[in-house]
Amino acid sequence: MINIGLFLHNKFEEIEAVAAIDILRRANYNVEIISVENNLEVTGSHGIKIISDINISEANFEKYNGLIIPGGPGIEKLINNDMFLKIITDFYREDKMLGAICAAPQILGKLQLLNNKFITHFPGADKFLLNAKIDLSKPSIIDKNIVTGQSAGTAVQFALNIIEYFEGIERKEKMSKEIVTNYN
Repeated sequence: MINIGLFLHNKFEEIEAVAAIDILRRANYNVEIISVENNLEVTGSHGIKIISDINISEANFEKYNGLIIPGGPGIEKLINNDMFLKIITDFYREDKMLGAICAAPQILGKLQLLNNKFITHFPGADKFLLNAKIDLSKPSIIDKNIVTGQSAGTAVQFALNIIEYFEGIERKEKMSKEIVTNYN
């Protein structure tokens, strides 16, 4: 089974988080929701509350095959969270999948993990991305162990690309048909 950790922070972008959780669970991935806040209840940027499965301080990161960071205005807090940044850096060094959508690629950029990588991101959310190869014409991009997505409107494509990363294009196409979307 593929184990995914998905971080939630206050003011996360709800569509980006829930689309990834839902689609990956439909694909039989074990998705664990990880709160970076002091409690398990996290509030999105549009007031939707989600109860996380576990707190960041209690999570066993060795068991995850991939980590996902949804965007939203709350990523500013993550950019300055040393424990979170160390987890992301260690994960990258282990060559495991890191998914970042919307404004979240800025976190990977701050850590210099996107140098010479093809990525996409939310237009204008480009702090720390000077050394990345940016293509805003694509809704989601896979480059080695990095999967990026552009915005809430591309959250389904982002989740499907995570499936492609782990299981290949055929599995992504099968899931695309199951949820009745025409993914290009």
